[in-house]
Amino acid sequence: SDLDHAGDIDYVAKVPNSYKTIGLQIKPITANIAFSGYSVSDRMRRNFNFFEENYNGKAFVIFSEKEKIINKEVIDEIRLFIEE
Repeated sequence: SDLDHAGDIDYVAKVPNSYKTIGLQIKPITANIAFSGYSVSDRMRRNFNFFEENYNGKAFVIFSEKEKIINKEVIDEIRLFIEE
C-alpha cells in the first residue's frame, strides 16, 4: 500500500472504527541522540506533514532505551488523538 512508503514512519496503525491513522517514528536513545535536545529535521517534518495530510493521521516520535519508552507523555498524546 501507499502507507508502506510513508517516509520517516517506522510503524503505521489504523485506528479501528475510524478513518484515523497513527504513524510512529522510533528513535533509540544513544550517545548520538540526546533526548532533551532532539529536534525533528526539516525532511522529517515535511514527511510527517505529508503523512498527516494524506492519511488523516498523526505522526508521533517515540524515544526508546533498552526497549522502554522514555517519553511516556507520547502515550497520552496518542490516546488524545484517538479519542478526538
